Amino acid sequence: MQVLTHANDYRLEKDRVPVVLVTVTGERIAGEVFVQPFTMNHRGPEEVIDLLNGPDAFFPLRCEDGAIRFFLKDRVLQAELDEDSPDVDGRRACAREAQVEVALAPGLAFRGSITYEVPSARPRLLDFLNRLELRFLQVHTGDGCRLVNWRLMDSLRPLD
Repeated sequence: MQVLTHANDYRLEKDRVPVVLVTVTGERIAGEVFVQPFTMNHRGPEEVIDLLNGPDAFFPLRCEDGAIRFFLKDRVLQAELDEDSPDVDGRRACAREAQVEVALAPGLAFRGSITYEVPSARPRLLDFLNRLELRFLQVHTGDGCRLVNWRLMDSLRPLD
């Protein structure tokens, strides 16, 4: 006898995180992204930065009107989060911090700080930036956090 399973039998519950996406066309879309309650990359739940830096090309966003849209990560300029992610594994305490100004497009610039880990032989911010492999860079601001697609940045200026 064959037992039929439903697609929902394999569905994983996910948490929703409110974000505002800014696309390369300048469109701002408010909604929620879906993250898992765990991740293999660090202690604690999956964060939006993990989702955006993951291997999949697209991710879903539940828009404020309830519609689901799929976004190509390479075409997302930034994701704005109201709250900064917690430092659950203590990595930020051991990292360097730099105050920066990020310019994304004409008239679209902001200030914040980034934390970064580099070998002691190459401690400069420039060394960190030149070795970035992931798509999005986390910038901590006074009103939350911005996840910036660094491949689409015009410039990053150190302020300290």
